[in-house]
Amino acid sequence: MITVIEEVHEESINETGKIFGLLYNYSLDRETKDSLCYIFTQKNYIFFETMIDMFDYYLYGEHSKSKRSYLPEKDYDKYIGHKIDGKFADHLKWI
Repeated sequence: MITVIEEVHEESINETGKIFGLLYNYSLDRETKDSLCYIFTQKNYIFFETMIDMFDYYLYGEHSKSKRSYLPEKDYDKYIGHKIDGKFADHLKWI
């Protein structure tokens, strides 16, 4: 299955320089659909499966027990706007 990702929405927090965002991952036939939340900071993306996990991490940082995945900006650029074999979430290493 071939999918693509789109950045659906972003909100910038000026005081911290962080960006909150939402990705939409879908198959070319639109049969498979998925979304991920993220925080972009210091040239790195931190992805979350739910907004609750994202806000938990935002409040508690590395002490948070939320499921997340880290991806450098240069690696993320290889995915955005390109066809992906399978779901984007399956290409991430979750902790």
